[in-house]
Amino acid sequence: MLVVRVVTVGRARLVGAAVRRRLLSALTGSAPTASILDTPARCNSQLAADAHRSRHKNVITGPDAVALRLHRGHLVVQHPRWPVDDAFFSLAWLWDHCRCRHCYDDSTFQRKTDVRQLSSVGNPLQFNVNSTGTVLEIIWHDGHQSEYSLQWLWENSYVGARHREQRQSRLWQRCLWDGRRTSAVDLTSVVYDSFMTTEEGVRRLMKGFLTHGAAVVTGVAPTPAATQAVVERVGVVQHTMFGGVWEFTADGRHADTAYGRDELLPHTDGTYYSEPPGVQVFHCLAHHGHGGETTLVDGFAALHALHQADPAAYELLSRVPCAGEYRDPSRRLHMVGDGPVIAHRAGAEPAPDSLLRLRFNPYDRAAARRGEPAEVEAFYGAYGRLTELLWDERRRLRLKLRPGTVILIDNWRVLHGRAAFTGRRHMCGAYMARSDVLSRARSVGLLI
Repeated sequence: MLVVRVVTVGRARLVGAAVRRRLLSALTGSAPTASILDTPARCNSQLAADAHRSRHKNVITGPDAVALRLHRGHLVVQHPRWPVDDAFFSLAWLWDHCRCRHCYDDSTFQRKTDVRQLSSVGNPLQFNVNSTGTVLEIIWHDGHQSEYSLQWLWENSYVGARHREQRQSRLWQRCLWDGRRTSAVDLTSVVYDSFMTTEEGVRRLMKGFLTHGAAVVTGVAPTPAATQAVVERVGVVQHTMFGGVWEFTADGRHADTAYGRDELLPHTDGTYYSEPPGVQVFHCLAHHGHGGETTLVDGFAALHALHQADPAAYELLSRVPCAGEYRDPSRRLHMVGDGPVIAHRAGAEPAPDSLLRLRFNPYDRAAARRGEPAEVEAFYGAYGRLTELLWDERRRLRLKLRPGTVILIDNWRVLHGRAAFTGRRHMCGAYMARSDVLSRARSVGLLI
């Protein structure tokens, strides 16, 4: 004999778990799905809930109960093991994130939801947590059925964003540095064999790269092919007008100061692209002469200092565009990239904690065709102030690249330069897109 317990609250009716399971089974032809939450929670249900009620009366009570209620276009979840009292999930967001076969293709990881429907999602006919306390089940106003693992909701929604950031910070933290307290030995170094044959070797390199903005692989054969193998262990070679994996000496082959012997002060590459390369890779294949040390500067550390010393200059450089260009008439090339010197994560406040990218290359600046006349002098003042910080010799980390050592540099954060040199210096290198590198970091569990 089936016992049904019903509690009436206004227009809402609260139904026991046994009826819910039978109703769902009749509608779907299958039993409720379990998730991977370690400790199941008990469940509550609500049919046609009053959207204006501020609290939900539980059918099943106790410390393990998951409570659900509707409130102004949101489904509110009270989970005993979530570190928030009320988790508000937009009904439109829930509909958009349905993972049933009609809304999501598991084979391609692509959505099939019609986004035009998301602006007018009605209240669901039924919603409840399954018998294991781990899956949210919704029957929408049109009969569509959705299931969501509560663990998946917490890990993938805006509700748990702050706590994901806390988990992220326990995996690695950005370390700001300068040449007074940091040397080449502080950069993460991974032996080629370990890097090429184990995921732990890749993880160590990627963690060092994310932490300091640069990391090295040692024991690499001094050839372009071996250098390419290092790059492809992380991601994909980004092809540009310089080629894929390029080689260069002081032969003036390209219209670029890198193909000379003079000193190059610290800068970032590719400011003439709409999106500068995310990673710069260098490998010295041979050098018969003196000098040529590589210099590195943590641009984000300098930006922190600029923000503290001159917030107005920081704000101006975050807003006013500074175009870069690359010209080579012999190859009919004229590249122009535009954007502010300082860029921040989308939607974040323009502050050092949300830094995304630094575009800084005084050598490649294009004619300043944009900007307000009243801000021209202020811009030059701010740019000069930043240059003083970035070119302060005390900020520079110096290292001598030798055959067998490949260095990966975060081109959105760390500036690179070169001391003047004599003799023949044979280099090779490549660019990588930042998205490829971050993808690899996720694959080894460093980004969540």
